[in-house]
Amino acid sequence: MSTTSDFKVQIEKLDGPDDWPKWKWKILMLLRAHCLEDITDGSRKCPVLPADAVLHACTPKPCGDIWAFLVTC
Repeated sequence: MSTTSDFKVQIEKLDGPDDWPKWKWKILMLLRAHCLEDITDGSRKCPVLPADAVLHACTPKPCGDIWAFLVTC
């Protein structure tokens, strides 16, 4: 299985307190659209990888091999 990430977003930079409500709304809508809102509110639990999985991921080998190993953790 192969995944690619060509996702790009362009949101204007936060330009001060007057722009805050518009900027915040755009960011929240973007996160919600991609089911990522739980990252900002703290409700998503961080995955814990075993030490051997971290070591395996840090050694030079093809990405497909690393991904296949991590999926089984």
